[in-house]
Amino acid sequence: MLAAILEDDVLISEALLELLENSGMEVRSYGSTDSAFAECSQRPPDVLIADWCVPGDVSTARLVSLLSQLNPAMRVILTSGQKTVELTTLVASNPLASFIPKPISFESLLEVIKPSREYQTSGISDSAPA
Repeated sequence: MLAAILEDDVLISEALLELLENSGMEVRSYGSTDSAFAECSQRPPDVLIADWCVPGDVSTARLVSLLSQLNPAMRVILTSGQKTVELTTLVASNPLASFIPKPISFESLLEVIKPSREYQTSGISDSAPA
């Protein structure tokens, strides 16, 4: 399972990277929406953990929309110290999206990711023959 972290705070990014790698996930980390889109558009992640406010020409909301089109089964976990109307609307409109307020609870994060990991390891995937 591939997870992408979009976080401009290096300490948070490194902690999330270590947590997810220690849980057995393949992880990529990005400090801007531009770098995330450049790589993730080539190989969309199964899980995107994204800070709501990161630098880049593309907003986090737009990045989520673009990557969700490439991988409709992508789980989205948005983090922020402030819950805005736009953030609340995005989470409410996407059944695969969740919000975890900062400071991030690692336990909460792993609980939100757990259903995606179980789905992946059950042998069911979008690329499996019908």
